[in-house]
Amino acid sequence: MTRHTPKRSPGPPASVGVLTRYARVYAQQAGVSEGRVRTWIAYMIMSGILERSATEVDGYRFTVKGGVALELRLSTKA
Repeated sequence: MTRHTPKRSPGPPASVGVLTRYARVYAQQAGVSEGRVRTWIAYMIMSGILERSATEVDGYRFTVKGGVALELRLSTKA
């Protein structure tokens, strides 16, 4: 029996529950813990906010370093 994977619409998930399901499915497919996937999602949200701030005229510039930078750069090899 094959598993049906619903098509994702472009844009953000409709709810936290939908995002949770996406994270759970991705974690199972990637063979990593769901907590790690949730951490990656949080990093990407924060990175997007910081990147948006840097593009504003009076925006701040940020440097991500340490464990977060390694996770973003090396993924599961960190």
